[in-house]
Amino acid sequence: MEFTDMLNTFDPEIQQHMLGLFFRDMLIYKAKLQKCESPIEKLFALYFLYGEREQGFGDSAMVLIEPQYEIHLNSTTYRVDFLISVQISGQFVRLIVECDGHDFHERTKAQARYDRRRERRLKASGYEVIRFTGSEIVADPYKCVTETMELMKQMALNNTAKCINQ
Repeated sequence: MEFTDMLNTFDPEIQQHMLGLFFRDMLIYKAKLQKCESPIEKLFALYFLYGEREQGFGDSAMVLIEPQYEIHLNSTTYRVDFLISVQISGQFVRLIVECDGHDFHERTKAQARYDRRRERRLKASGYEVIRFTGSEIVADPYKCVTETMELMKQMALNNTAKCINQ
């Protein structure tokens, strides 16, 4: 069934609301995707934005995905691919998602060393980090998003140090 055919099954007032929500969502998606630096980041973000609605964290959860988020630690600024923040059951859970494309990450020993040191500093500052290779994201972006959401739910349930009470 085509989109317009499906839309026409609803009365005009509902159609207007549906289109309004659709266009609002498209603007949100566009704004988030424009901040992404690579095709694999865009793919992850798109599936996260869509998947959060499908399997999400529940109606009471507040979810925010921030592409290319800057984290300031002492005199160093790290830009992470995504910082995902979710408020679940009174817990504010924050997770860094890194999308590792082969063209940049671990291309050299120095880059691999920098990435590992950076991740250790982020973890020492209370951030949890989950990494996906570009191949994983391209092969099954939905699985990567599901794994991300499951980790965040587990973090909230375990009340780990990575959860920040606010």
